[in-house]
Amino acid sequence: MRSLLRLVPIALLLCAPALAATDWPHLRGPSFDGRIAGTGVFDLEDVGLETAWRVPLGSGYSGIAVAEGRAVTSFTDGDGDWVGAFDAASGESIWRHRLGDVFVGQDGSDDGPLSSPVIAAGHVFALTPRGELVALRLKDGKLAWTKGLADEFGSEAPHFGFTTTPVPAGDVLVLMAGGAEGKTIVGLDVRTGKTVWSHGDQKVDYQSPAVMTLAGKQQVVALAGKKITGLSADKGELLWEHALGEQERSGSANPTFIGENRFLIGISGDAAVFRVTGSQGSMKVEELYRSKVLGNTYAKPVYHDGHVYGFRGKVLNCMRAEDGERVWRSREPGGEGVILVDGHLVMFASRGNVVVAEASPEGYRETARVRALDGSSLTWPSFA
Repeated sequence: MRSLLRLVPIALLLCAPALAATDWPHLRGPSFDGRIAGTGVFDLEDVGLETAWRVPLGSGYSGIAVAEGRAVTSFTDGDGDWVGAFDAASGESIWRHRLGDVFVGQDGSDDGPLSSPVIAAGHVFALTPRGELVALRLKDGKLAWTKGLADEFGSEAPHFGFTTTPVPAGDVLVLMAGGAEGKTIVGLDVRTGKTVWSHGDQKVDYQSPAVMTLAGKQQVVALAGKKITGLSADKGELLWEHALGEQERSGSANPTFIGENRFLIGISGDAAVFRVTGSQGSMKVEELYRSKVLGNTYAKPVYHDGHVYGFRGKVLNCMRAEDGERVWRSREPGGEGVILVDGHLVMFASRGNVVVAEASPEGYRETARVRALDGSSLTWPSFA
């Protein structure tokens, strides 16, 4: 496994009016689905990329959250694990908070943090591989509160450590705690850390929850053990659930919204697509199909205009959302992660390249590329 070795925001070269302010406060963006729209960044022709700045940090698997002009990520410097905030325009360090001693990678994985920090309600939330959740003020990094998952919920760390990335839903921070006696998934008050609700008795491996609107209801969709669950985001009430087969594998699966009340989850190396229907009190979920077009990757796909774009291994694919059929595939640009910005795929590709291509069912059409790092990693870009 390879790690994120440096924090490298990439500047888009534009001669355009000032754009509306946009943040990327979560690993999967402002709407938690890897997409952002209305930025105007691709309105002009001949858009290019260049490296604006680069800050050596150290190893880790954290993505980058961006809000209020601060880019936040977690890493290890060899003496300890840290979460730090940097000026998004210049890369200047604003503050750093020590998360603990270096978490040593297991079975060949790299040292350092595994989860990604989240920004919400003026705070940064970061989970250590050992299961310590800290809430820090975004402004200055001062500690607001902390919670140990083992002490609070009876959680047991997975073999590689805690990797789950929390997701905010209004005033509630949702976390896959993997605790005992009804504490698999928990909702915490973002300002105090107090437990608002908890649910489930399933084992948690390396999954993260997602927040999406399905059948007109904002809800938390989470997979733990052999069960997919839909919960109300504010109170944790059970809306629906779906059991997987005993032999099915989903240890690092994360739900992804793909339009029209559908979501996708990687199960046993393939893409499984589900649809939620009904109203609160009578919601139900059905599996629509499984597809081999996407899978065998940590990268999460993105949805755009009836199609899903993502990887099968390192090969980029376009899948029709209606039935899972392949529309096209391309070995270029390769890579590990993709987001969608104004109808364009932005990918952290092979050999350390950041690549922009049109999100079109007509085929792979690359529009910009820059060599950002010396090698690839298991993360994807953030846009702000």
